[in-house]
Amino acid sequence: MRKNLEERKLYMGKLYDKNNDIIDIVMYSYFKEPKSYTGEELVEIYCHGNMLIVKEIMSAINNMNELFYKIIIEERQNNIYNNDMLCSFIEDNNNNNNTKYDTNEGNNNPTNDHIIYEKIHERCHHNFIKIRESYKGEFTRRAFENNKMSLLQIEGLKELLFCKQKVQKQIALNYMNGYAKDIYLKLKELLKELLVYTELKIDFEEEHITSPKEKEEIQKYGFKKNTRSY
Repeated sequence: MRKNLEERKLYMGKLYDKNNDIIDIVMYSYFKEPKSYTGEELVEIYCHGNMLIVKEIMSAINNMNELFYKIIIEERQNNIYNNDMLCSFIEDNNNNNNTKYDTNEGNNNPTNDHIIYEKIHERCHHNFIKIRESYKGEFTRRAFENNKMSLLQIEGLKELLFCKQKVQKQIALNYMNGYAKDIYLKLKELLKELLVYTELKIDFEEEHITSPKEKEEIQKYGFKKNTRSY
């Protein structure tokens, strides 16, 4: 695959396994945040629709995870032994266990090495972002968390995925396009106007709302106003 990818551009390439055998010829594209489905930085890979190929790709990704994790561990070990981080690790352990350890580089202490190694793994385990298969609905959940989709749009997506009639599909698309949100916002404003109108009638007229005509007007107010708006 290419090293420098342009945004939202489709590329073709080959995926290889750890034995350097071709897994598949794929298409892939890069999406920079926030211009992606989830609002996050993404690389999408489009392979042929065979589950064997998908499993081989996921296996190759797991091998990459192990390789990257090993590289990070080795780099952090080297950094610890080459700078003052060694002292901070030992000091941190001493504060927790009230035990003194020799930090002299000339005196290799197996116990100290084991403690440092465990701490490195603990920190790497929490900080390492593993490439994995997404959970069901995870991309849409992330899109919602990053304000790329509203709950109404997600409801529309659900209807779009499971609808069986054309009219259902059109309604679902209206939800996804934000049409339903616009309707609800306008209805909200109309209800506010109706509330103000009702409060005025209650507060400033002795007879309140007793006239059948006024009651009918109030009942039809929202409907008529909404009809005129569309």
